[in-house]
Formats: sequence, structure tokens, C-alpha cells
Amino acid sequence: MTDPLPPWNFKWVVKNELVIMGYPKNEANILYLVQQGITHLVSLSPEKQPPFEHFPFHFRWTPIDVLEFEPPTLSQIINFINICKTAHFNKESVAVHCRLGRGRSGVMAACYLVRFYEMRPEYACTSVRLLQPGAIETYSQERTVHAYYDYLRQGEKEPLDEVDIYVKSIPRPHWDYKLRRKRIFDHEY
Repeated sequence: MTDPLPPWNFKWVVKNELVIMGYPKNEANILYLVQQGITHLVSLSPEKQPPFEHFPFHFRWTPIDVLEFEPPTLSQIINFINICKTAHFNKESVAVHCRLGRGRSGVMAACYLVRFYEMRPEYACTSVRLLQPGAIETYSQERTVHAYYDYLRQGEKEPLDEVDIYVKSIPRPHWDYKLRRKRIFDHEY
């Protein structure tokens, strides 16, 4: 039996809720995911698939095929968010991966922060980029996070079900960033 090793660029976006990472290559990576308490793996890269033969019995896998350097569609984002809502309801953790864990995974992580933590899209993108430098690689990927935010603001949410009611009851931190203008005396020493 091999020792557990984290997949490339393994980062918790929200501890015990969501992980972004590069694709798990081998049994050691899958063992690490299981050791971290992850029970659902979402694959965004049709070109890089995880080693299915090493999945434990309880481990779930969902493919959402998004081409490299392309943004996911709105329906793909909604599908991912529904997976996350189910995981919240069951008190489980979700891992999302693309090839390197930056572009496509970063978009989904930012949409997750927009949906569950009510962040504005620019702060969600910045939060993911601070966590994973180089995340959300293209302008179209960033615009997709803004489009998802606009979709939610238009009130086109799906009707409330048990999962929505449960998720709304989870206390969330209030992150309200206030930008201030740079002043003459603000210097970096």
C-alpha cells in the first residue's frame, strides 16, 4: 500500500467544504483525498481523468466536461452548485479538479463563493487567486463568474428545497471589503 500524497495544487477553498486541485494521478492521491474526508470528486477535464480503479466504495465521481482555457456554461455551473448543495446537506466535502487546478477549477470555486458566501464576483475571483496564484486564467472565465452572479441577482434561482433551506441556516462570515483610495502617504518601505 502506498503512502497518501496530495494531488498537485491541492488547496482548501473552504475548510471541510470545497477543495480545488489538479487531477489525481494515482492511488496515493486518491488515498489522500479519502484521508482528508472528501467523498465527492468533480472532474472538469475530459483530457485528464482520475484512476477509477482506486476509488473506495463510498466515493462518488461526477464528470462535467469543460475544454481547457474555456469557461463552463451556466448549466454546468448550476450542476456543480447542486452537487455542492447536496454535499452541504449531507455534511460532506467536495473536491473539484481540472488539469492543473487553476483555470476551470478556479471558476467553479469562485462561483461557489458567490453562491454560498454571497461574495461579489470580483472578491470571489480575488479570493481564489490569492489562494491559488494563476487561477481563473482567461478573461472569459472571469466574465463567467460575473454572469453567474448576475443570474443569481435576477432571481432566477431554482425553487427552494430542503437543501436550500438547510444551506440558508448555516451561519456565514460577513466579508465586506471596502476599497479606499490610495493616498499620498501610503508608501511601501
